[in-house]
Amino acid sequence: MKKYLFPFAAAILMLAACNDDENENTVNPNQEKTPTEVVAVDLGLPSGTKWANMNVGATKVTGFGTYFAWGEIKGYTVNTETNGDEGAVYSKDKFSWETYGWCKGNTSTFTKYCPTANADRWEASANGGVPDGITQLEIADDAARAVWGGAWRMPTKAEADELLAQTNSEWVTNFEGTGVDGYKFTNKSDATKFIFMPAAGCLGKDGYYGKGTGGGYWTSTLTPDDPRNAYDIYFGVDYLGVDGYYRFYGQSVRAVQ
Repeated sequence: MKKYLFPFAAAILMLAACNDDENENTVNPNQEKTPTEVVAVDLGLPSGTKWANMNVGATKVTGFGTYFAWGEIKGYTVNTETNGDEGAVYSKDKFSWETYGWCKGNTSTFTKYCPTANADRWEASANGGVPDGITQLEIADDAARAVWGGAWRMPTKAEADELLAQTNSEWVTNFEGTGVDGYKFTNKSDATKFIFMPAAGCLGKDGYYGKGTGGGYWTSTLTPDDPRNAYDIYFGVDYLGVDGYYRFYGQSVRAVQ
């Protein structure tokens, strides 16, 4: 697992309490219509993969959108007009192993997505003695498909690697005068085609980490040798990469087709 990448100096905002009525409105798993603001951007990638121009759950390019634990389709949605937590809508009040949907409270009780070599981390009493060996998210557990429907899905690790290797990437401060910092990925042959990933930080047991200074974007791929971690695109002012991160954390999702 990579070292904790979001600067500790970043302000930590505590999550508000969950409300059962609000929970029902955060994510609609049956939604089949992509928001009209969403565009599939051709970045000239060899695979032909197109990336969405905004985060899942956002209504604009600089919106933080919804934070999801890996493999969960409901999360925490911020007010996309302010990029803060004012007016936030919740479906879970905390991101931790205790609240993670695919284990029973700790890292030795995984109930789904566990390499066969990691039987010591598998909840055998309820699921049988042999781990399921699934290391790629099933579509039913894909947040992008659940929220936007259609052909949208979360990127694989290979597609994340391709994005970093086959585009011109740079940290951008005050993107287009919006006051939002983040990473910009541009088509190498056509500078008018790009995506911007805001530095939305992540959510853990104590609330926000690194909001405004770093970003974490889930892929759909579990690390092959440790079921605690899934791959993400992570970045800050002076770093950019793809690595494993504890899958209970609430992070951004950027969809692909």
